[in-house]
Amino acid sequence: MELKETIPNKLALNELFSAHIADITNEVQTEVGHLEVEYIKFRRYHRISVLLISFAFLLPNLVVFFLGIYFNNLPRTWGYAIGIMTAVLSLSFCSYYAGRLILSGYDVIVQFHKGVDKILFNKIFELFGLKGRLVTHSVTVDNKPLDIKTSKWRQLYHIIRSHYLSLKESPESKQVLEMLGVSELITDDFNVTQIDNVFEVSVGTSALFVSELDVKNVTGSGKSRHINNIFKGYFAVYKLNRVCKGKTFVSTEGDLYGFAHRTYWEGLTGGDVKETIFEWNDFENLLHVATNDEVEAREIITTDFMQDLYNWWNPQANNIRISFVGDYMYLLYPDEQIRFDETISEIDEKQLQEYLITIAEPLLNVLYLVEDVRV
Repeated sequence: MELKETIPNKLALNELFSAHIADITNEVQTEVGHLEVEYIKFRRYHRISVLLISFAFLLPNLVVFFLGIYFNNLPRTWGYAIGIMTAVLSLSFCSYYAGRLILSGYDVIVQFHKGVDKILFNKIFELFGLKGRLVTHSVTVDNKPLDIKTSKWRQLYHIIRSHYLSLKESPESKQVLEMLGVSELITDDFNVTQIDNVFEVSVGTSALFVSELDVKNVTGSGKSRHINNIFKGYFAVYKLNRVCKGKTFVSTEGDLYGFAHRTYWEGLTGGDVKETIFEWNDFENLLHVATNDEVEAREIITTDFMQDLYNWWNPQANNIRISFVGDYMYLLYPDEQIRFDETISEIDEKQLQEYLITIAEPLLNVLYLVEDVRV
């Protein structure tokens, strides 16, 4: 029986989790409950560290301001000198203690989130009737080149940051980036990618691979630093039971900028890929197909596929992209609800159910599409 029959919509999904949330909460409590008190404490320490850093930058301005009021004729050079001295002292003091607070309890926080994710993902796989495996893995791949003009101190900072924050490739992240390149779903340049919650699911005789992505392009440094947020959401890869001779791309309608339909077509490689009108009535002006093999595209993409894509996309207007290249279907779905390196703030039924839905609903919609693909 297909998932569309057992879990036909979000209401049914909520009812399914509501029926099991008490047991899920007990399981989470058993697995990571012993970490909860320390976890909450260290999260509070992290918030305090942010306040300390903010205070370090604010204090010099406050000192100069109040000295200027107290001493009406305070020379400007004295103001500069006092401000610089205060900035050095406050930054040194606050940075030291903020750093200690940030590093304190890091392992506890990581273990808490890993434990929660492990239980919730396994429970989703179980309730969906699937065999799945979560790769509890979070890494940021930073491919920004270091400018030769960058100071030695900034180069040292980059090395230390790379070591402690895992800004390096791993087997999983390398696989994700390789598949993303083959998919041709992102045509913009990018050099920083955060990858989290990589998992694999068996679907019939094939496999579905999913990862959470946050893709950026970072240029410049200091005041000239610019961050282009390209994509944040899910990247799904499904192994087809056929090898596509051509390439087929599906995109939802969007505005003229950002992660949208029109700019996507302009960036696609291969001049023989052209937009094709399938005459899907209500979908014609909203869901778009480009291909270099129209016959094959019509064989792969069914009306049910376009209907389910429309039902998923239309209420939220997120610009979903799909490609069929080789023997894989690739999908990018923007989702701002993704919690990178985060799960819940405390073990609570309401929080757990809300987080479960943010994971399960996108996966359910991907599985609907997988069931619709004609292979």
